[in-house]
Amino acid sequence: MTVDSAAIRDYFLSKLQKSSSETKRIRLMWANRWLSFAGDKPLSEWNETLVQSYRTKLESEVNGDGKPKYKPLTVRLGLEIVGRVFDAANAVHEQEKRNLIQSADPHDPAAMVTVIQAMSSQGADKDFPRGWLPEVQSEERDHPAMPLEDLKTLISAAKAGKLEPVEVAFSALASVYGLRKGELITVLPEHIDYKAGTIWLDTEKHGEKRNQQLVKEIVPYLKAYKFDLEYSPAQLHWMFIKICAKAKIGLVRHQGWHSLRRRALTDVLDSLSGDQNLKRHAEFLAHLFFRWKTTSGGIVERYYTPEEADKIVIEHHPIRLLWK
Repeated sequence: MTVDSAAIRDYFLSKLQKSSSETKRIRLMWANRWLSFAGDKPLSEWNETLVQSYRTKLESEVNGDGKPKYKPLTVRLGLEIVGRVFDAANAVHEQEKRNLIQSADPHDPAAMVTVIQAMSSQGADKDFPRGWLPEVQSEERDHPAMPLEDLKTLISAAKAGKLEPVEVAFSALASVYGLRKGELITVLPEHIDYKAGTIWLDTEKHGEKRNQQLVKEIVPYLKAYKFDLEYSPAQLHWMFIKICAKAKIGLVRHQGWHSLRRRALTDVLDSLSGDQNLKRHAEFLAHLFFRWKTTSGGIVERYYTPEEADKIVIEHHPIRLLWK
């Protein structure tokens, strides 16, 4: 069976229906680069060896000045997309086999031979070794964590009335729940149930959308804003710059709302790791609280429900105390 790149591309895009147009553009660009690299190779040759060749190609490309064309974090993104293209290719492959079986005439020997050949054809081999993605040092990441002292200054400015209600509300959500820019603009009034003490949080990056426990320290700041205005990602970007200017915080390159997410994740992990009873499960609890999609079936998952994780993380969340 030949590789149907168009069908793979369509299936890949179907899994991005709820993503922003920019996310779709970037991921499709990387998907197309892999498909172009793989060319007419059958899926049976889609394996770790081919992926490593692709990685070598990306890492060896240079700009006109001789500097690497792609940063390590960009290479990692490109390879993550390859993994998703593998999933799409295998889904299309299985569907094609089912269609062939259903349409084949059981009384036609030639058709039966084709079916047998199709049934024995291999899909893409995604049995990559653990840690196959390149490691990226913290200083290489595009969105560095906001320094803790800067976050304290920002929160002090918010509590002192130097920021607009929407700026305070978004800063609170980003610094406590680690909401990304695209997630902040999806919060609606009906998502917050102050009586029940919950907030529904949408997610990007295939995270877990769910209700989470409201952190009581930020409730007054959320109530001060009606969440009734619409913002574009560009407007959110400039809002962050204005917030930092009002708080008199100096910005470094690539700092934005994601910097608050990284600050929150770092501080929560450090706090959980400092508790001897939670140290072994710190990463899982943090990922569950910040709505990362976790694998199922592990032993740790049996210990904690998302609600239990929320309670534990909130109790150990150092940033929430800054909002008191």
